[in-house]
Amino acid sequence: MGGIFHRYHRMNPTLPTIQGQTPFDKEVASGVGLRDLHSCACVHGEERASMKKSEIALTIVCLFAFIYTSVWVHVFLRSRAQVRRGDALVASIPSSFRAYAKLLPRKERDLLSDAEKEQFEQVQYDYFQSVVKAVTAFDNCLHSYTPFNQYLPRAAKALMQIGDDCLNKNEFHLALSAYRTVRISPNHEWVESAENKIEDTYAKMERLEARRRKTKVP
Repeated sequence: MGGIFHRYHRMNPTLPTIQGQTPFDKEVASGVGLRDLHSCACVHGEERASMKKSEIALTIVCLFAFIYTSVWVHVFLRSRAQVRRGDALVASIPSSFRAYAKLLPRKERDLLSDAEKEQFEQVQYDYFQSVVKAVTAFDNCLHSYTPFNQYLPRAAKALMQIGDDCLNKNEFHLALSAYRTVRISPNHEWVESAENKIEDTYAKMERLEARRRKTKVP
């Protein structure tokens, strides 16, 4: 068959040859080269597609990490601000309670004058508000949950202390408000402790109510 293409070449002397190659040899070599170039192009295209996918995946991971970090920092700073606000409000409770407790015995015996009644209503309002605002601040902190947030235990502990303080003063509704707030915390031990305190509060309320009934019996 090669003789045929040699005769074809002699009949067409204008066809170029490279170092003794026949046109058939050149055509075969050119075909192999094109196949090699096509294979290289396919491999290069696959590598570029793989690199592009890796870049997209890395971009998504970095974006997710940035968003998560931004949210974490925002929530952490919010919880810190709420704890500091709650601490300041707790510090104001004793002074509010002293003014309230000073008039409370006379109020229970119905010995207050009209002016003292207005004063009592004001100091009672101030005391209740200082407690409620402190509970609200710590409640906001507990709602600002983030992993490894050191302010969550501080908020739960402060709420338990507020509840104990109000319970000792027989301010049962304020005590229950503080204890119930702790129940939203993610820590099961805190929730169980708050549940026990709520039971103790209701038990004390029942004991005092039974004592009042006995004193009213002639």
